[in-house]
Amino acid sequence: KWVKKRVKSRVESYNKRMNDYECMKGIFRHGDEWFNDCAVAVAILTQYQIEDTNPESAEPLFDL
Repeated sequence: KWVKKRVKSRVESYNKRMNDYECMKGIFRHGDEWFNDCAVAVAILTQYQIEDTNPESAEPLFDL
């Protein structure tokens, strides 16, 4: 049961980081193709934030 809670917390944290970008807020008015490109770019940037190994700029999901 605690595993489900931890996974859900991680997913919600990741989704919050995705929605921090302006292009992911509100209604996207530039077409489906642009939205797909934007969503992929934001997902990559978010993943880089999480995996950053520099202690000064790293933003891990959770402290380990």
